[in-house]
Amino acid sequence: MPAPLVLPGSPGRPTPFVPPILPILGWWVAWPLAARIISLLLALLIAATVVVGGALAVASFAVGSAEVRLENAGCDPIAPPPGLVRRLINLLPVFAVPARAIGPGEAGTYRVPAGSYTVDIRQGEARFSWRFVDQSVTYSRPLVSVTFDGEELLEAGETRLELDRGSEHTAVVTCGP
Repeated sequence: MPAPLVLPGSPGRPTPFVPPILPILGWWVAWPLAARIISLLLALLIAATVVVGGALAVASFAVGSAEVRLENAGCDPIAPPPGLVRRLINLLPVFAVPARAIGPGEAGTYRVPAGSYTVDIRQGEARFSWRFVDQSVTYSRPLVSVTFDGEELLEAGETRLELDRGSEHTAVVTCGP
């Protein structure tokens, strides 16, 4: 049988299939070594972020949450975390923060993971810790009283608070002139 005709300008045999990733790898190999190392580290960082975020989301479902109603009695506005941080926090089902600052005479509800918290509230500063997360808040006006479910926390030293899954609590922050 005679050989099939080959048209001018066409290859003599069919071109092999090249997966779309190979041209990218060709460019990547042409990059300087430092750029390749940085791109690999960046890819690993993105992958680790996705894995950690997924683990936190799964863990948050297992932990459950508690609601804390925060009442501001005469203090400067109590601001929630800023924009991007607030949006990231609100992505996890066990977290929720108010959309705006809690002004004097107003209240807002926070949803936090259930568990054991340690708080230490002194004049001008409050420290909170849950597992491996520590947070400090400073107050510009003098505190008169800080209560949690009726228990005074101001100047009480380190206090352990147990927040059970599905529980609701009230915290009242009172400031002086």
